[in-house]
Amino acid sequence: MLGFIVCAETPDVVSISPPSLEGLIEGESYSLRCDILNVAPVSNLSVHWHRGDALLYTERFGGSSLSPVNKTSVFNLSAQRGDGETPIWCEAQLDFWRPVPNLPTIKSESRDVTVLYPPAFTEPNNETLELSDGTKLILNCTAAGKPTPVYSWRFPHLIQRTNQNVNQSVLAPPLQLPGTYACTASNSQGSETKYFTVTKAPRHRTVVAALVGGGVLLAVVIFIVGLLALTTEGKISFGKGGYRKGRSTSSAPI
Repeated sequence: MLGFIVCAETPDVVSISPPSLEGLIEGESYSLRCDILNVAPVSNLSVHWHRGDALLYTERFGGSSLSPVNKTSVFNLSAQRGDGETPIWCEAQLDFWRPVPNLPTIKSESRDVTVLYPPAFTEPNNETLELSDGTKLILNCTAAGKPTPVYSWRFPHLIQRTNQNVNQSVLAPPLQLPGTYACTASNSQGSETKYFTVTKAPRHRTVVAALVGGGVLLAVVIFIVGLLALTTEGKISFGKGGYRKGRSTSSAPI
């Protein structure tokens, strides 16, 4: 039975560069390097790129050299706002056919990713609201962005101008008045403006009907009170004097 000897050497160092992945711009592409130092044999080398628990990319190398060499794997990252949730790292591994066991995987340090992007509103861009009696007007201008957005407001009424630079994402205007309110969310990557059109809620038909019905009821009550003022003798009394039906109130002869 023939035997064979495999001379393998795991990497001395596996490192990832650039040293910082903070401040990436959304939509731009960045080249990341995974450097593997002193590994052999190179034909059995594979490099795996990970983001958290997800495998992003695998590169396998060829070559006939049995002596330790240095290799570099390059991964092109397109920066997206969701990339900042999990770190990125790479690992080097020597793969062999059985019966030779695989050697331990050597990992690089991980890199936290920060992607900068302009504000985007979490609610619909523009809203139309009705202002009803007894309700409080709440304007929600919350926006997601990196860096964290700052807010400024424009109001439709001169009396509220002193509040237009309030840095609040959710605002209850001090005066509940109809009109157009504008909120601008901004950061180093851009700005977005959201408009709130506030209208006065129309009176409900039942309210109008109640007012009309109340007027009719009042007229009926006045009429009934007038009828009750008639005495059984046909006399209507509105004060100290009185009037008797069919008789003169004057004492002078006719």
